[in-house]
Amino acid sequence: HIYVFEMALLSLQLTMILVLLRPFRLGKKLPLYGIDWWGILHWTLFLFAISYLFVYGQLLDWFSSTKIVLCTLISVLWGILLLFRTLTLKRPLISPAVFRLPNVTAAIMLVLLGQIFLNTTGNVLSPITSAVMHLDDLHVAALNWWITIGIILGGLFCYCWFTHLNYSFRYLFAISFLALTLHHALLYFSFGYNVGEQQLYLPYALKGFGNIILFAAAGKYMTIGVPLQIFAQMLGYMALFR
Repeated sequence: HIYVFEMALLSLQLTMILVLLRPFRLGKKLPLYGIDWWGILHWTLFLFAISYLFVYGQLLDWFSSTKIVLCTLISVLWGILLLFRTLTLKRPLISPAVFRLPNVTAAIMLVLLGQIFLNTTGNVLSPITSAVMHLDDLHVAALNWWITIGIILGGLFCYCWFTHLNYSFRYLFAISFLALTLHHALLYFSFGYNVGEQQLYLPYALKGFGNIILFAAAGKYMTIGVPLQIFAQMLGYMALFR
């Protein structure tokens, strides 16, 4: 039912855009010239293969499955083909200059490091809350409200940071990983047979707080020094890792 609900929300959003926005253009219409249509097809197939590999790899016991072996070969071959096309084509879908942006590379590495932090506790918390604490699905889902509170507080903190403080990004990244580290530390000392649901409120809030600060800081940091010509490509490149 969640997909039906999402489709209804997206339909409402599209309707509001069509009704509330005036249909005017700043310039004349331009033909769809220079779009790498084959690149779109190649990137789509490559991402499908990568997604299948990591989603179903563990389920199918990785390389003991013929499908996973075939999918791995397709991913490698298509990745080499994409790299060759990107370096040799005049107007590729994603310009090679995108891969040489130091801020984007650093932001991607920080996001991946943050995901390692979050995925680790995600894998541990599920058996703890169900098998040890004996919480039902409704109570486990209710804990996510504390993540939401942390996200709201982190969003307000980032707003104040970027509008009033505007210090170095390194301090903002340090605060985000400090919150994620405290999230792990509090969970470590909370685990036990006598743990109560209330002891998880603060760790969950810190998870949302650190996560939103990390993504907000990375999203703003990677735009520094990016020329307008490859700005949209840079966003697409970042979205792949997201």
